[in-house]
Amino acid sequence: MRWLLLCLALTACKKSPQPTLPMMDDMAKLPAGDNVETDQSILFHTLVKYPGHASQVLGFYGPEMEKRGAARQGDGFSDGNIEHVGGFGRDGSASVKDAARPGIWMSVFETAADTRVDIWENVPKTR
Repeated sequence: MRWLLLCLALTACKKSPQPTLPMMDDMAKLPAGDNVETDQSILFHTLVKYPGHASQVLGFYGPEMEKRGAARQGDGFSDGNIEHVGGFGRDGSASVKDAARPGIWMSVFETAADTRVDIWENVPKTR
C-alpha cells in the first residue's frame, strides 16, 4: 500500500506541459488527432466547436493572441513559430520551427450549424 501511495505521489508531482490557451464558454472538444512530442516540447492539436459565430471567436481571442505575439491572418492567428500545411482539423498537420519557444496557430471556420476552431499550440518542456 505504501508503495502504491509513493508511486501516485511521484506521478502527481511530475508535471507535463499542458495547453495554455483559454477556451471560451460553451466550446466543446472534437477529435483532433495526435499531439506531437519531442525532447523539447509538446505540440498540442485541439479542435473545438462553438455554437456562436466566427466573429465572436475571433473577437474573444484577439487580445490573447496579441499578448502572445500572434497576428491575425485571414480567419485565424499565427505567431510564425508553427507551420501548418493541409486542410482544416484532421486534414492538416503542423510543425514547429523552434521547439524551445512557445508557438500558436489558429484557424476559425463557420458552418451553418456552428463555428469550428483548429488550434495548434507548442508548449516547451521545463527542465
